[in-house]
Amino acid sequence: MNVTITWGDILIHLGIEIIVGLVVSFLFLRYILYYLRPRIQISPQIAYTDEAGIRTYWFKIVNQSRYEGFDLEFNVEAITMEAAGQNGFNLKIVQHIPLNKKDFSSVAGFQSNNQIKKGKTTAPHCLQVRTTENLHKILDDHGNFIRLHVSLKHGLSGISKSFEQQYAYNSPIHKGAFAFGNQYDVVKA
Repeated sequence: MNVTITWGDILIHLGIEIIVGLVVSFLFLRYILYYLRPRIQISPQIAYTDEAGIRTYWFKIVNQSRYEGFDLEFNVEAITMEAAGQNGFNLKIVQHIPLNKKDFSSVAGFQSNNQIKKGKTTAPHCLQVRTTENLHKILDDHGNFIRLHVSLKHGLSGISKSFEQQYAYNSPIHKGAFAFGNQYDVVKA
């Protein structure tokens, strides 16, 4: 049996392989960038406690990714809007709010409530940071708001991502502590 291969056959096969390679590369990259990116949920509420005459404000985050996160950094700022021309506003950082700890080396991957109950452990994928800065006073000015900014790297892919939550007026500040685990509500003290 005599098989004849022409340049046309080679070019067709080469073209098909290039197209298939591009499609597979695109799908793999899409998977990496979409499914392996960090996912953090920030509580829309702020908790506060009064102990020994010191008021402490708490922020809570939950790592929603299946994988561990690295190089977490928290920043909290008081921001105001100032007029800039007609119908425009600029954001102006009024104050950087100090936190008890703003850098964490890692946070565990997500654990469901059932996993937490079975393991009878803490919720290592949840973190709380606190400040003693008077947030009520900052938010009493209706032109101000507080912005919590969290950035981290995904444990498997190394992709970095930033997350923000804004708090305006006094509505999201509640006396008490955050509920345990994957809940974002403040439990009254």
